[in-house]
Formats: sequence, C-alpha cells, structure tokens
Amino acid sequence: MTTKKNIYSLSEYSSQEPKVELDSRPLAYYDGGGGGSDVVARIVKLEADVEYIKRDISEIKTDIKDFKSSVNNEFKAVNQKLDNIPIALAQFETRLEKRFTNIIQWFIGTAIAIGGISFAVARFFTS
Repeated sequence: MTTKKNIYSLSEYSSQEPKVELDSRPLAYYDGGGGGSDVVARIVKLEADVEYIKRDISEIKTDIKDFKSSVNNEFKAVNQKLDNIPIALAQFETRLEKRFTNIIQWFIGTAIAIGGISFAVARFFTS
C-alpha cells in the first residue's frame, strides 16, 4: 500500500532554503498559460522571503525601541538641566545683589571720605 503524498502541503519545503533559481522575467510573463510547474518553487521562495522580512521587521522594531530609549534618556538629562536653570538664576541674582550692595557701600564710604577731606582742606585754608 502506497501512501498518498499531500501535494498541497508545503511543510517539507518551508524548513529548507530554496534551491530554485528563478529567472528575472516580469510577473506578467507568467500569464497562467499552463503547467504551473514552477508554482511550488515560487511559493517556497516567497515563504523564504517572508521569513527574511519578518526578521528584518523584528530588527527594525528593536532598533526603534533602542532609539526611543536613548531619546528618552537624553530628554531626561535635558529636562534635568532645564530644571536647574531657575536655581542657578536665583544664585546668580543673589551674588549680583551682594555685589551691588558692596558697590553702594563703597560709593557711600568714598563720598563720606571725600566730604570729610573737603571740609578738612576747606578749614585748613580758611583758618
């Protein structure tokens, strides 16, 4: 008793790398005019191509996830630096106010000293 082979099952072909050389004729060349002897080879090639496409899409998804993670980390760093700007500005403002106060103190001290020296000189010459 011979077992009938299921000609519609491609499982025996899908585990193998296609070994069929397909020509470079356009798809319109295959007008369905007969035989169909190359259909199995074409389907096997399509299945192999789909596997490569699936692998490539998986790699692209991984790359996109890595890129997204990298961008998120960069934005976190930028946001942290931006959050520190008001603190840095407040510190700068405090230092500026201290320097301004020092300038005013020096100005007032210098004015008093010049006034005192002026009075002393004026007394010296008027006496």
